[in-house]
Amino acid sequence: MEVEQMANVTLNSRIVTRNATAAQWTTANPILLKGELGLEVDTGKIKFGDGVKAWSALAYIAGSGEGTTVNIEDVIGAGTAAKKDVGTAEGNIPVLGTGGKLAVDVLPAIAISEVYAVSSQAEMLALTAQTGDIAIRSDVNKSYVLSADDPAVVGNWLELLVPEDAVLSVNGKTGTVVLTTSDIAEGTNLYYTEARTTANFEENFAAKSVSDLQGGDTLIHTTDTLILDGGGA
Repeated sequence: MEVEQMANVTLNSRIVTRNATAAQWTTANPILLKGELGLEVDTGKIKFGDGVKAWSALAYIAGSGEGTTVNIEDVIGAGTAAKKDVGTAEGNIPVLGTGGKLAVDVLPAIAISEVYAVSSQAEMLALTAQTGDIAIRSDVNKSYVLSADDPAVVGNWLELLVPEDAVLSVNGKTGTVVLTTSDIAEGTNLYYTEARTTANFEENFAAKSVSDLQGGDTLIHTTDTLILDGGGA
C-alpha cells in the first residue's frame, strides 16, 4: 500500500504563554517545568522554570518588567548643583548670590557681642544692644551683660561679678603704695642706718680688750718690761 505524501501545509497559530497576575502566581506557587515560561501579566516580569523550584524561589529574567523612562533633561547636567533641589529647607542646596556669598536668610542667627562704654544707667538702657552685649559703666565701675532681648529693661542687664580683692589697703594706704622705713613703726628689730652702724661699731670696739683682738697677744703694752740680752760668746 502506498502512502501518498501530503504537501506542506502552513498553519496559522499563536502560542499562549502560561500567565497570571503576580498575586495569583504567589498564591499558586507552582513548580514550572524545565524551560517552561511564566508571565506576570500585571508587572510584565518573566520567570523560567527548572522543574525543581517553586515559583517563589525562581528569579525573574533580567530585563523583564516595565522599562524605566529617563528624561534627557535629567541626564544633561546630572551631578551638578543645577539639577539639585535648591532652597532653605532640609536637604536643599543653598544658592550663592552674585557676590559669591550665601543669602542672609540661609544663615542661622549669630549674635556678635559688642562692648559699650556708658556713664550712667540711663545711657545703658538707651543702648541699641542685643543679647550678649556688654555695658561698662564708669559711674559705678561695674560691667553688665544683656541677658534678654530688650535692653531698655534694667532687669535684663546682669552684673558681671568679679572676685573681691583680698588686700584692701597696705599700712592704711590704697592705690599704688610705696612704703619707706618712715611709714612703718620699728619693733624689736631696728632698721639699718649708717649712723647706727657706726655707733654700734664704736660702742662694741670700746668694750673690747686688746687680747680679744686678733693678734692682740703679740702687741707690746706700756706696762711690759723689755729685757735687752746681748747673748753669750
